[in-house]
Amino acid sequence: MPVNQFLHHWYQLCHDIEHNISKCIAIVGGGAGGVELALSMQARLKKLSNSAIEIHLFQRQTELMLNHNRSVRRLCKEILQKADIKLHLGEKVSNLFIENLFSSIPRGKPEFPNPYSEVLIQASLGSNFSPSNRRVR
Repeated sequence: MPVNQFLHHWYQLCHDIEHNISKCIAIVGGGAGGVELALSMQARLKKLSNSAIEIHLFQRQTELMLNHNRSVRRLCKEILQKADIKLHLGEKVSNLFIENLFSSIPRGKPEFPNPYSEVLIQASLGSNFSPSNRRVR
């Protein structure tokens, strides 16, 4: 998504939060960009309102930020948990529909839907990902 479209969407999200509209946000990608996005969004949105804000971070691998040192990964995970960001490690996002994000958990468990009001993709999803609609509202 180009920056101007992201900013327009971000300002609308901030407006909604200021008007006490609860949001459940999914961020797909647990690399440095996804971690930074989750923490930055959580900090900013919590300042705007006391409305319910949930941020979920999905990572296909069982650890965050695989290109970083193990101690950095552990520290980031602790910071995310203290910030009350819900981590979904080892979950592969397989489909994105207008109303739901579908993820599948390893070990043969079936896919399950999770209703999110916003979905941001900060990852390389690969060729098996099949979005039905890129913008989720």
